[in-house]
Amino acid sequence: MTRYKNEANRLYGVLEKQLKASEWLACDEYTIADMATMPWLRAPERQGVNIDEFPHVKRWRDRIAERPAVKKPWKCSPIAGARRRASTRSRRRCSSARSNMLDE
Repeated sequence: MTRYKNEANRLYGVLEKQLKASEWLACDEYTIADMATMPWLRAPERQGVNIDEFPHVKRWRDRIAERPAVKKPWKCSPIAGARRRASTRSRRRCSSARSNMLDE
C-alpha cells in the first residue's frame, strides 16, 4: 500500500506544479484534460493523499466541482458520498433514471 500512496502523492505533486503555473491543466482555459483528470481526484483520502498539502490542486478540483454540468451527474454517483451522503430518496430517483436510460 505504501508504494501506491507514494505514487498517488507524486502524481498530485506533478499536478500541483502545473496548476501553480497555469489556471487549468493543458492551457489557460478549461479543456478535456481537466474533464478527464478531475474524476480521479474526487476522493484523495482513498488514495492516501492529504489534499491540503496540494492547495493548487484543491482549488482547481473545487472550482471544477462547482460547475453545473459537473454537479448534476454527481448527484447519482456513489463516490459523491465522500463529500456528501445522498438521501435514500435521491438514490431511488437516480436508480430510476438509470433504468429509464437502459430501456431507451
